[in-house]
Amino acid sequence: MKFKPKALLVICALFITSNISARLPISIKAKAGANISHIDMEAQYIENWKSNNGSGHSIDSRVGYQLGVDVQMDIPSSNFFVQSGVTLSNKGFDWNLKSNGALYYFFTQNNAEYVNISRKRTDAKMKIKATYIQIPIMVGYNMKLSKFNINLAGGTYFSYGVLGKTKSKGNRTIFNIGRPPYQTNINKEFDTFDDILKNFDMGLNGVISVDYSRFSLSYGYELGLSNIAKMNRVDVFNVESLKNRTMYITLGYKVF
Repeated sequence: MKFKPKALLVICALFITSNISARLPISIKAKAGANISHIDMEAQYIENWKSNNGSGHSIDSRVGYQLGVDVQMDIPSSNFFVQSGVTLSNKGFDWNLKSNGALYYFFTQNNAEYVNISRKRTDAKMKIKATYIQIPIMVGYNMKLSKFNINLAGGTYFSYGVLGKTKSKGNRTIFNIGRPPYQTNINKEFDTFDDILKNFDMGLNGVISVDYSRFSLSYGYELGLSNIAKMNRVDVFNVESLKNRTMYITLGYKVF
C-alpha cells in the first residue's frame, strides 16, 4: 500500500479540529449562497448629465455568489458569541451611460482662428465583476427557542479583491458640422482591479440567522465604508467615490 502523506495530514487536521471543537465552545459551519450587490456612486458631473439633452446614467445590481466557512466561539455562561471566518464573495454592478456633449476643435488658418463645434453621443454599458476574499469579525446574541435558534450578529468585514473582469459595450457617434457622422464601438475588456476598483475594502456587516439542527439560513447586509474607486479607464466621468452595498442570503451546515 502506497503511503500518502497529504491524506494523512488531512486526517490529522480533521481529528485535531474535531477534538478542539469538542473541548471548547467552538463551532465550524460551511456555507454557500447568493449576493445581490450594488454600488453607491458620487461623481462630479452626474447631475449635469441628467439635465444635458437627455444625458444620464443608471446603476443596476448584480447577482453573485459567496462560499465560505464561519467559525463561532460561544462566550461561556451567556448567550453571546464571537464569529469570524473566511469567504469568497463575488460582487459588482452594471453601469449604463448615455451622454450627449459638445466637442470644440480650435485651429488656425490664414492667420485667423476658427472653432469647429461637434456633437458626441455615447451609449454604453459596463459590466463590472469583482471577487473578494473576505474576513468578517462580529459579535452576536443567540436566542434559544424550543426547536430552533435565532442568532443576531453585527460587526465589520475586511476584504481584498483577487479576481475581476470589466466589459464595456456600446457605441460612440461624433457629428461634425458639414460632415456625415461617424461611429466607433467601445467594446473592451480589462481587469477590474487594475483599472476600475481598488483591491482593499472594509465596512459594516449585520446578519440574522435561523438554526435548525445542523442547518442554518442567514440573511445579511454589508455597508461598505471604503472608497474603492480607481477608475483609470473611465476617469473622464469624474467619479469621486464608489462604495460597496451587498445584500446576501446563505445556507449553512454545521460541520463541528
